[in-house]
Formats: sequence, structure tokens, C-alpha cells
Amino acid sequence: MTNPPLPQPGQPGPYPGSATPAPEPKPAKPWFKRWWVWVLAVIVLGILGNALGGGQRSAAPAPSQSKPAVDVSAPPSSTAPGSQPTQGEPEPATERLTLEKGWKVDKSNQFAIFVTGYVRNNSTEPINTYVQITFDVLDKSGANAGTCLANTNTIDAGGRWKFKALCSGEPKEIGKVRFKEITGF
Repeated sequence: MTNPPLPQPGQPGPYPGSATPAPEPKPAKPWFKRWWVWVLAVIVLGILGNALGGGQRSAAPAPSQSKPAVDVSAPPSSTAPGSQPTQGEPEPATERLTLEKGWKVDKSNQFAIFVTGYVRNNSTEPINTYVQITFDVLDKSGANAGTCLANTNTIDAGGRWKFKALCSGEPKEIGKVRFKEITGF
């Protein structure tokens, strides 16, 4: 005696009242859940990042140049209450953007420390996009403890930008502030 053949999905079975239900089709994945969409997104973002990041011109000094630092634990000078002038030289005038000599660390506020000074545009072209100045904050042991940052969108041709960079980190822990870089494009 042989067994009756198995019914095809949706066809009646060999016994009365029996039927094998047809399997339901899988719902299609939304387009944004497909693997190739994510691979394509990563590639496009990488290309855009390189294209946008590659257009920046840095006016920072060459790595071989020393960067002036200001010791904020020393008593402030008589130039302004709560501020101290730098001992470093300004950046060479051959750069498009330079930090002028005499930038100061303002620690008169108990909640924050600021760095103030001037950046000069040495070119004959105005900057109408973005300029950023960055300083490193070091603790009393010399370890990096934060960053001071200021930015603007415009500096006239041959003009100056008066910046006030806010420093991150606890004011009590800050030992020195050191110029890092100026970027502009």
C-alpha cells in the first residue's frame, strides 16, 4: 500500500475537508532597510566629507614652530584685571590669517575662562565663509584639559577680527593656555 501523494499548496488534500494552506508571501523590506542603501550612503558621505574637508586652507603655523603658552596660575599683569599678556611672538605675516601678539587669558569670571585677542587677514581678499581660532587648555600637570574656541564668518581684506574664545574645562584646573591653530576658508 502506498501513501497518497502530498497535495500542492492551496489544493485539497486526500482526505475530505483537509487542505494545505498556501504560504503567505514575505512582505518586501522598505528601501531604507536594504544593505545596499547603507553601503551607498557611507560611500556618498565619505566622498562629500573629503570634498568639503579638502577645501579648507589652514593658516596654522608649521609644526616645527613653537607655540606660545600662557600660564594662567601666575598673577595677572596690570594691563587689565583678570587677564595676562602672552610672551610669544605673533605668527609670521606670510600666512593669510595670523594671531596678533598680545592675546590674553581672561580669568576674571569665576565660571569660565576666555582668551581674547585679534586675528589679522593679511590678504587682499575678504573672508566671507568661516574662520576659527583654537587654543589648547592644559592642566597644572601639562595634560590636555580642554579647548578654547571662537569663530566668525567674515574678516575684511587686510582687516582684523577681535575674538573672545570660550575655554572648556574647569576654571580651577586650568594651568596654561596654548595657541593651537587658525583655520579659514
